[in-house]
Amino acid sequence: MRATFAKTYNNHTNTSLLKPSLILHVGPRKTGTTTIQGYLFQTNQGHSKSEMNKKKELMKTLEEDKFQMLSLKWSDGKHLIHFFNKLSIHKSYQTGESIYNRIDKELKNNLLTRRKNIAISNEAFSCLNPTVEAKKALEKLFDGYTVKVVMVYRPLMPFIKSLYQEQRRINVKKPDFEGLNHSTFGNEFGEDCQEELASYYAKIWDKPEFGDPLTTFNTFSFLFSKVEVLQLQLSNKIDILEQFACQALDAKNTCHLVKKYGPPERLNLGAGKKKFKLEEDLIVFEAQKRGLYASQSENKNCKRALRRKDHVLFLQQSLDKKNISVTFLQQKCINRKMLMKMKERALESERVLSSGQKFYDPLDNREFCSLEIASALRNPLILNIIQDPRICVKDKWKKLLFQ
Repeated sequence: MRATFAKTYNNHTNTSLLKPSLILHVGPRKTGTTTIQGYLFQTNQGHSKSEMNKKKELMKTLEEDKFQMLSLKWSDGKHLIHFFNKLSIHKSYQTGESIYNRIDKELKNNLLTRRKNIAISNEAFSCLNPTVEAKKALEKLFDGYTVKVVMVYRPLMPFIKSLYQEQRRINVKKPDFEGLNHSTFGNEFGEDCQEELASYYAKIWDKPEFGDPLTTFNTFSFLFSKVEVLQLQLSNKIDILEQFACQALDAKNTCHLVKKYGPPERLNLGAGKKKFKLEEDLIVFEAQKRGLYASQSENKNCKRALRRKDHVLFLQQSLDKKNISVTFLQQKCINRKMLMKMKERALESERVLSSGQKFYDPLDNREFCSLEIASALRNPLILNIIQDPRICVKDKWKKLLFQ
């Protein structure tokens, strides 16, 4: 079965007049879910005031389009999947059953009263096992609705970069997903982040499970027959939020408003709308973990505790002033053998998911490399910038950087 890229797919206006639609967005990981949920499902994100106003307007248009966006936290989704997968020995089985009953009650109440279209979004659904039991449980849960399953595909290299960036920024252990699909997501990423990333794929790529796009597609093709696939990197640059509003939801008013606003604001913008560079952000993040920055009490120039973005911007602009790029620092690359396995899996996925579009060139021999952070933090130039007390004095900062 091949994926379908529906341009005029409209479950809730053509053949299904008697049934409201239920849009089930299943991820998988690192495919724009944060953006989709942040704007259309109103999850808490660090947006600016102008972006918050846009979100309020989007909520109004979703009401006009008769959509109810059912909020389902990641942890709720995880418990729910444990329930579907019938892992009765797992402690979250009972919790998952109560979440199932809560959703069931809400969906049935909607059928009896408002009869709105429903949208549910949770990446944990990509962990679902394709069993007859799960199929029956979902059919019972969504009875009375016309179900449309939506997933997003992201090409390999941007996917790797995004996952690497996420892991580098997290200084706590990731949840243990053992029992979802018999794979563990991995532990804290420290100095050996690249090796850990390769190790993560070594555990699941031969037997793709958590977050693998092809496995997610095959699972839901079994459960619901048809899956609509959106693409995070389209050649015509259509933003994923626009794709979701216009194609997945097919919500006329919301689609129009999203097009009017254009792509959403990135969450990692600094002063002057300048995007933070990944490498500088990683250096600052690791330096903070190691306590290399002076505290507010230690640096008497600081009248407030500095945020990470203050340090990133200072480092970035200090290097720019010296016409120096962080690429001069030592790099670390993903194991070539592991990267090749990932590329082979990407080609296999794209044959099914991309409807003839080609994202990855098998002759592309580029490696994925990034800074060796430990080495960067031993560099005298980097250390001098990190420990420069003038960061807390704006007039000295401006003189240092811009004169």
